[in-house]
Amino acid sequence: MQDFNNKLAEVLSVLSQFWLNQSIVSPASELQYVRAVSQEKGIKLPADFEQFYCSLNGMPAIAPHDMDSEGYAFWPIEQLRPVQKEWVVITAEAATVEFATAVIFVDYLISCWEYGFMPNESGEGYRIGILASGNEFKVISASLVEFLNLYMLDADVLYDWKNPFA
Repeated sequence: MQDFNNKLAEVLSVLSQFWLNQSIVSPASELQYVRAVSQEKGIKLPADFEQFYCSLNGMPAIAPHDMDSEGYAFWPIEQLRPVQKEWVVITAEAATVEFATAVIFVDYLISCWEYGFMPNESGEGYRIGILASGNEFKVISASLVEFLNLYMLDADVLYDWKNPFA
């Protein structure tokens, strides 16, 4: 667990500098505040998301610093939006139907599509996916560290929202 926390701290440091290079300043938040806001919204944040919001509370909602140079906006804890419904969860192997809650935490180009995390059905871990079409949740990662790295690399997978099983 210690190695994972070190890796996340490292990625958050790089992300902070990545945003500062674009004149985006993201304030830190106290853990007690992060937990209170998420509880008020009915959201159970994974530990790595708590650490993310304690280190970098998203992007300020003040233009032009409310999104990065590519059009991504990481929402502050106060803006997180849980969406509970029947989802078509798309992985590389299959598309399955699940009634679940996805928590939206990033949007792209003023919500052309969004990114959220969804707890696994087993109750252990979560998936991060693209929400681009109605009730489709296309899984792209099972790790905040991986997602943030993909984001900073502007990886193609972040733009691949199509359902190959449709």
